[in-house]
Amino acid sequence: VPLCAYGSRFITDQQIVADIVQEVFIKLWDRRKSFFSIFSLRTFLYTSVRNGCLNELRNQKRKGKKVEISELSAFEDRDFIVEEEVYRMISMEIAALPPAMKQVFELSLLDLKVKEIAQLLNVSEFTVRNQRVSAKKKLQEKLKNWAFLFFL
Repeated sequence: VPLCAYGSRFITDQQIVADIVQEVFIKLWDRRKSFFSIFSLRTFLYTSVRNGCLNELRNQKRKGKKVEISELSAFEDRDFIVEEEVYRMISMEIAALPPAMKQVFELSLLDLKVKEIAQLLNVSEFTVRNQRVSAKKKLQEKLKNWAFLFFL
């Protein structure tokens, strides 16, 4: 639903937007092994929906069809750009974590329980908790100067 809402910022016809989002998920399935973090996945989804909508608008314009384009305010554009930049920074910092810590942190982002992560990685629950806490502390330290972006 968030992807359809985002696509609706470009195209008002909900059926066309739903088709574009469906195509994006097909692309995602085909490329699923190339995503290393939830952040690169999110960026892929939103960028693909935007590009799909813009391609659809170009195609309809070429065919001479009247196209209703949703009004995009400068605020929505700015918010999206800032949000993408924040996700890019967070993704870079996660990628810089030590491998084991990064793996634990990314699995916790997928809402796996401590016990599930421990079993999956064949480590103790204590290790998972420590790695997760250490990752959060490192990320908070690295991103503390960027905290103001969350309030824009």
